[in-house]
Parts: sequence; C-alpha cells; structure tokens
Amino acid sequence: MKIVQYSKKSYFLNNYLNSTDKYYYMPRYSYNLDDFIIKLLLMSPEKRLKIIRRMYNILPNAEQKAAFALLYIYGLRPAELLELKQSNFQQLNDNTLRVFLPTKKGGKTRIIDLNINETPFLKETWEFIKSRPWKIFPRWNHVSILNNTIFKTIYEVLGINISPYAFRHYRLSFIMYNGGDVHEVAAWKGASDIRSVMPYLRFKPVSKFKRKIS
Repeated sequence: MKIVQYSKKSYFLNNYLNSTDKYYYMPRYSYNLDDFIIKLLLMSPEKRLKIIRRMYNILPNAEQKAAFALLYIYGLRPAELLELKQSNFQQLNDNTLRVFLPTKKGGKTRIIDLNINETPFLKETWEFIKSRPWKIFPRWNHVSILNNTIFKTIYEVLGINISPYAFRHYRLSFIMYNGGDVHEVAAWKGASDIRSVMPYLRFKPVSKFKRKIS
C-alpha cells in the first residue's frame, strides 16, 4: 500500500475556528510537535473539544471514528491501536469503562478507568467495540492505513496536518500540564524507565512547581 505523503506546505491551525485567520505552518515530517501541543493546551476546553469534534465528525464511518477516538482519548501508539481486542475492555458499572493497554515497546501494561458518560466520544466508541467480538480493527494490518484514511481525510477536508502520533504526545503533555507528575505520566505511557517521560516536564507550568522564589 502506498503511503500518502502530504505537502510540506500544508498548514495547521492558528485560532482554527476563525476562518479569517492564517493557519500555522507545520511541515508533515517534522517530529517537533511542541507547537501543535501548546496550541491545544492553551485553548479553553470548549474550544479544544470543538476542534477535535470537528475532526471526528468528518470521518466517514464508525470504524474510523472509533480509531480516532481511541488515539485521542488514550494517547495510544498506532501499533497498539491495531492490536486492541474487545477483551482489553471491561465495563465495571454504568459509568466506568476499564481498559488494559499492553505497551508495544515492552513496557508496563496500563490500566485506565474512565467515565463512559463524561469522556468525549467514549460512549459511542464503546458501542462500536462491543460489536467486534475479537480484534477491534481486523481489516487494518499496518499503521500506514491510519495515514491513508483518517489523517488523510482530516488534512484534505480541514487542512489540519497531523500524524497518528500527535494525540499520544498531546495526551501525555496534557496530564503534565494539568498537574500530573512524572509517575502519573509514566503510568499512562506504560514506561518501564521513568527517564523516558522527562521530556514532558517542559509542559509543566512553573506555577505548579512547589518552590518559592526569593
């Protein structure tokens, strides 16, 4: 399967909801996602969710919507997404969905509990997962499919040029930015070595460090 290579002159959002604004330049093959992450972190929750929901809504079918939602919610590696099975998920009660996420790179299995009714996209994604008795995405055998479907559509329709890894880095940065520490980020990441989460410390606001400056 041919991997789509998007133009390096594509743009990302700069106050995306205002169509009169210029988009922010972000080359497709740049692995520096700081600008993308910072723009999302600095938005109000309402505005951020509106942008994410618009990406979600332009996807053509339930399968692609579920894949997008799982990447966004859990910050999965693309390869981890494609290995997910229905047996990885367990509904504990009317409100709580537990997921056991094996780490593709040999780290620790993550156990994450989220509220089905309060987490964006999770309720409809859980309904889709329940319709798949074994692997959730049995037709997808390579991560390039994500680029050729979901992220190609987002780029062509909305002009937002991101990779399947973007939401992984965003989710870990979001935890740190909102008061998490390296241990919480490591647990969410499934890291076996806490040093691997140190780069996310740069997203922790100085005001949240417990230190007086004299």
